[in-house]
Amino acid sequence: MQRFVSYALEDFDLVLTCCNSVAQAMHALTQQSFNWILTDLMLPGESGLSFIEKISCMPDQLGSAQIVALSAGIDPVMQDKLTKLGVARQLLKPVSVKTLQDLFQTDRASAVCGSRTDGRACAIESYFAGQTVLYEKFAHQSRIQFGRDITEADLAIDKKDCAATHNLAHSLKSVLLLLGHTDAHRAAATLESLTKFPPLTQQAESAWQTLKKHLAQLTRDQPH
Repeated sequence: MQRFVSYALEDFDLVLTCCNSVAQAMHALTQQSFNWILTDLMLPGESGLSFIEKISCMPDQLGSAQIVALSAGIDPVMQDKLTKLGVARQLLKPVSVKTLQDLFQTDRASAVCGSRTDGRACAIESYFAGQTVLYEKFAHQSRIQFGRDITEADLAIDKKDCAATHNLAHSLKSVLLLLGHTDAHRAAATLESLTKFPPLTQQAESAWQTLKKHLAQLTRDQPH
């Protein structure tokens, strides 16, 4: 499976770190940060589920990494458990090359846009098939919504509502990437990662203030 994933992604501009055990993976997480963590549930020795349970309780090491679980069969009980542990995607084996490539396509586009000075132009090209009018229509409505999102998130933070804050961060993460606002997208991804599980921490509240500044600026940039 390691070899198959490596071949499927060899044309992508990414660095793949392969680990042969949970112990190796845990060590790798102490050495560097990752954008994605892909694990089979059935592993030699300690299980992939045990690995996911461990790293879900390690926010400093996990950072903004997205967890993807592979399995030959995931029943509803396991699906619910993985979702509660913050697993972003659950893939059934045998998984196709296209599924793996689609999984990393959004992250790849984010990296490309992040390396360009004109995030708007990159977003129009990557997500709107070059249609500027469609992009501007979506951007206009999104900026209006950002003002509502700020009010909603401020209320959730005041109530220490971790779940509501997480859901809002998750939605904003995708919208901001579609618009080409990569710095704001990363801020939303950080907040999403920090609010996977209650309680709402001071670190999460600080992450919200960072994201709020981005949203406020985008709202002020809204044409009248």
